[in-house]
Amino acid sequence: VLLQGRNPCECQASKHKLINNCISCGRIVCQQEGSGPCFFCSQLVCTKEEQEILDRKSRKSDALLRKLAGDSRREYNDDQAREAAMQKALDNKNKLLEYDANCEKRTKVIDDESDYFTIDSNKWLTPEQREALKKKNEELQAQKHRSRL
Repeated sequence: VLLQGRNPCECQASKHKLINNCISCGRIVCQQEGSGPCFFCSQLVCTKEEQEILDRKSRKSDALLRKLAGDSRREYNDDQAREAAMQKALDNKNKLLEYDANCEKRTKVIDDESDYFTIDSNKWLTPEQREALKKKNEELQAQKHRSRL
């Protein structure tokens, strides 16, 4: 079932007809997503027939390009919006670089299950507790393998 307009679809052309793969990111674009900017990287994706028309560099190809590309970068046409987006990206980059430079340890993972089956390498036990567990384990093994006669 095809929905009206360009809608993201994850069928990878298994349910709908293949349009093409994105040249930039390799995303598979189906008929539901339609020709136009890639939903992932905004690179133009079109059918072979449309690509042939675009390669002609005629008025018809210019009209088709405007139709396919549309206003995919409309929000960046405004200088103020472009500057705001650029500043947000720079702030994020600087934050990530600061995290990398400081190398602060922000998380600590305690894996209680890592030593579930081993008593000797259990880092949470004191030496006394280790000895008690070894003794208990030996008793259980002896009881398990004792003579039943």
